[in-house]
Amino acid sequence: TVPSGGGGIPNPLAQLFEPGSPATPVLEGVRGSLNLGLELVNAPVRIAKSKPPEAASPGGTAAGIQRRPESRVIRHEPEFRVTTLVSMHEIYGYVEEVLRHPSRVGQTRLPHSWERGIFALTVKVVIHVLNWTIRQVNHLDFGGYKLHVRQVRADVKLHRSAIDIDEKLVNLVANQVIATHDPLVSVSFDRALYSQLSYVVFRLFADIVASFRLRSLGVSITMNMDRDVFLKLTDKELHLAKDQELVRALAGDLLGDKDVNLVWLPDILEERIYIVAIRLCLHIIETWVAELSIQVFGTSIDIRVFREKLQQESAKEAVAGEAGK
Repeated sequence: TVPSGGGGIPNPLAQLFEPGSPATPVLEGVRGSLNLGLELVNAPVRIAKSKPPEAASPGGTAAGIQRRPESRVIRHEPEFRVTTLVSMHEIYGYVEEVLRHPSRVGQTRLPHSWERGIFALTVKVVIHVLNWTIRQVNHLDFGGYKLHVRQVRADVKLHRSAIDIDEKLVNLVANQVIATHDPLVSVSFDRALYSQLSYVVFRLFADIVASFRLRSLGVSITMNMDRDVFLKLTDKELHLAKDQELVRALAGDLLGDKDVNLVWLPDILEERIYIVAIRLCLHIIETWVAELSIQVFGTSIDIRVFREKLQQESAKEAVAGEAGK
């Protein structure tokens, strides 16, 4: 706090920092810009608004450091948090490899540090969605027993897929995302940004598949991928990416996770980025599931994703139709 001038005369400089001062938006903008720079250089500190001693919450954090409240949507189980098994150092290292990959599609024309930060955020979202999927299986009822899923760090290296991501596929997904959102900046900028995000997600999924290994009964099973996997997209109706409640629940989950959220970025903007990335991931996952065909011992198994409410409504309509005959 800037002290007042002598003789009871208010200090004009002090008035700039008073609540409700016209300079507050400018000062907040400066603080946000400085925090953005600190985030981009991975500095361990952030600039926060000071609070009067009586307004500070019990058990608060160290001076000058603020944390967002815990998730308002889902309570996190520690073993399923994004950074539990994959550190931020590894995520940034992976992003650097993706940026250097020869099959990279397009350019955002953003500074390298900005690209690195945005792509790292996208990778965190993908890992979060995967952890969320695994969490749905945890404690599942199985013949009167509970299925318990435990995640531990495997002593294996990440295998890189040799597949080249098709540019037409990346642009297709980017256009589908653009069609469901108002432009963040402009249509051309958004297309370049979403194309890059789509590329990062597909590259990460390809590497996840390449790293998959199933071990049981003395047998090790791995997966192979060729380019045809990415060329079978159709116009089948998708539900997950359109489910506003699900998307916002996942976004709120990320906002409340102190290991993931960006302290320097306003919640409303950070939530927008999460929503775009989550919809992108869910769209790709559901499209992959919709095209999935499993062949086992002469049997072909197809999998589809349906909204439970729609199924119930369809069942009611079918029953009503039969009753009317």
